[in-house]
Amino acid sequence: TGNAESNPTACSGTDGSITLTTGNLSDGTYTLDYEDGSSASQTFSMVVSGNVGTISGLSAGVYNNISITESGCSSVAYIDVTLSDPSIPTLSDNAESNPTTCSGTDGSITLTTGNLSDGTYSVSYEDVSSATQTFSMVVSGNVGMISGLSAGVYNNITITESGCSSVADIDVTLSDPSIPTLTGNAESNPTACSGTDGSITLTTGNLSDG
Repeated sequence: TGNAESNPTACSGTDGSITLTTGNLSDGTYTLDYEDGSSASQTFSMVVSGNVGTISGLSAGVYNNISITESGCSSVAYIDVTLSDPSIPTLSDNAESNPTTCSGTDGSITLTTGNLSDGTYSVSYEDVSSATQTFSMVVSGNVGMISGLSAGVYNNITITESGCSSVADIDVTLSDPSIPTLTGNAESNPTACSGTDGSITLTTGNLSDG
């Protein structure tokens, strides 16, 4: 009869287990039959001790019609178990802040996380060359901030927790402030030798008054 199951602790992990109660089996190792999601017949080993059998080393999947045959007699209980990987972490773009100076490193990216506990996580991304890079993100109240960033391309931002990676395609580009423009407009020569009343007038394209 069914007793309990334990899901894998990581995506693609193999530490899941199924515990079954056996009514009349001696202690030992037995071969069990089951069907996977395709209804194909499969087998695994179960160690029985004190009328309790444990099948360990299992990955996420469907284990249907679990049965055991001993001395030509097969169990008749209809036991179906489904083991699942942990929830995939979710990540969505919230806001970004560009560096405040050219070549500055005070830019940041703020992300919303759907199911992560507070803490520090490793986040991966691809730069303009498509090389994989990593940075640390502190999560608090389902909001994570990556700070200390310079201008650049941060593509395919992904977080991995317990072997499970987020699937949202998050691309962010941070930019330096606009380069100031300056063009010659007019000049005025000094009105006397060694005079200091000459002037140069320039046109600025993107500078505030000051």
